[in-house]
Amino acid sequence: MRKLVVLLFAVMFGVAACGSDGGDENASETGSTETTDAPSDSGDKDGKAFCGLEAKYSGLDSSFAPGTDAATLRNSLETAKDALDEAVEVAPSEIKADVKVIADAYGPFIEAFAKANFD
Repeated sequence: MRKLVVLLFAVMFGVAACGSDGGDENASETGSTETTDAPSDSGDKDGKAFCGLEAKYSGLDSSFAPGTDAATLRNSLETAKDALDEAVEVAPSEIKADVKVIADAYGPFIEAFAKANFD
């Protein structure tokens, strides 16, 4: 399960290319340069809020280790769900639909654990 959660977060935060802050210059064979813009959103032009979620929720995956008690697992899964919901809210418009797909897919996952009493 830990691998699934780590993969989920890697996909969610990796989709956005968070390392860019406005453009990359690429030299062509003729020596000219072209600029490509990073994803942007009208509410968060550089996607900084979205990229900041990685730091805010770092370490969350460590609570999914084998042998984790039900209460810790419940809290961790609920925190992960909150993180995904927050990611949908602040995702740049170019990737918002993709982030929503990931967040929506997480719902049945947490429901399955709830039915099993997080054990």
